[in-house]
Amino acid sequence: MFRNHWFAFIILFLISVIIGCENDPDEIGLELQPGKNRLIVYFSDTSTVKVYSVFEDSIKTSATSTSMFGSFYDPVFGVTNSSICTQIRLSSVAVDFGENPALDSIILALEYTTITFSGDDVISYYGDSTTPQTAYVYEINDSIALDSSYYSNKLISLLEPSIGTKIFVPAPNDSIYVDTIKYKAQLRIPLSEEFGIKILSATETELSSNAEFLRFIKGIYIMPDPVVSPGGGIMFFNLLSSYSRLTLYYHNDENDSLKYNFTVSDASARYMNFGHDYNVADANFLTQLNGDTTLGEDKFYLQPMAGVRAKIDLPYIKNWSKFVSGSDTVTALVNEAKLILTNVNMNDPYQPPPGLVLYRRTANGGATYLDDQSEGTSYFGGTYDTETGEYYFRISRYVQSLISKDSTNYGLYLMISGASLVPNRVLLHGNNPTISENFDKRLKLNLIYTKLAN
Repeated sequence: MFRNHWFAFIILFLISVIIGCENDPDEIGLELQPGKNRLIVYFSDTSTVKVYSVFEDSIKTSATSTSMFGSFYDPVFGVTNSSICTQIRLSSVAVDFGENPALDSIILALEYTTITFSGDDVISYYGDSTTPQTAYVYEINDSIALDSSYYSNKLISLLEPSIGTKIFVPAPNDSIYVDTIKYKAQLRIPLSEEFGIKILSATETELSSNAEFLRFIKGIYIMPDPVVSPGGGIMFFNLLSSYSRLTLYYHNDENDSLKYNFTVSDASARYMNFGHDYNVADANFLTQLNGDTTLGEDKFYLQPMAGVRAKIDLPYIKNWSKFVSGSDTVTALVNEAKLILTNVNMNDPYQPPPGLVLYRRTANGGATYLDDQSEGTSYFGGTYDTETGEYYFRISRYVQSLISKDSTNYGLYLMISGASLVPNRVLLHGNNPTISENFDKRLKLNLIYTKLAN
């Protein structure tokens, strides 16, 4: 009997729910809202977003896990060069080359490596690997220190002439044989006889410890010859590999076929120097960088390696409540604010960066983190979508703070993530593309919001 009554109660409850659902869904819960006003969710993608590219500041490049080297001529961004400066160290102390050591050869070996993006996206070269490159090696005239920070614009005095030159076609995926032993891909640069003899002629004190040796040989600088026509690229070296080393081949009165290895290690001070020649860059790109910010409406540019970043502004967002309601007495509650950025050319031979970063600008022009970033990458965004050609950032807290006038609107900085370790650049659609069919791909702020009456 009890079970029958319980079953009848369930049937009556379900019928009442079904009847209730036939009412206007917007009415459900209306009696719970203050003043019996409806809470309606709205969508907008018409907020004004202004953007333009500016020159980037220098970035720290010392003690990175990977070193970039090479030159490439990009028809849009001009010529980009990356050089490497590093100490070389003794692999043992109290080195003794024996009686009357004589040079056979001296070789600088740099082991190629790769950089890995999200997922399985791995690249061993950026640009056109068929373009010949030229590497010059110099001895440096200034000391560098492991406990110092070095930036991408750091210039250093070099001793003339160069101690080595090699013209080569990059082969980052081709293993090689050295002394009949097979090794991973390397760039091997023969150094000058004079430099080899200098080392063989070092005093007992100069070879007694690394501290003394680094006073004697302060380090080496490896620089590319700038590529002069479209082509070229950037390669990646693992200087900390045991196979990235300087090897001295010699003989003495007692033995032939001797060798000694000088190494690069975690204890070696090292950094990269980046250079950009914009004189051969695209005219619109240069004009925008030189102050014509209106060109950002069509497209704008991002370049790593201390190249180019972008300024993004939401100039009217603090007055947004007026725009959506005609009154300051209505507050917009931001459910989601999503900034959408789209690649201009998904088929560009220059692969776009795997990630971007977005920062708040400060009163003095600096940059600081957004509160939204604390939610993690899966929420905040910044990762490139290879299928849609888009990046997005969720900046709901930031936009809410501007609408509520809880923070000052200094704007945003958009940059390439990991700009000291990746060479990838990108062109993105601005807020009002010149070509009408690109309008849906424009830079936009998608807002989902609720209007609340005060």
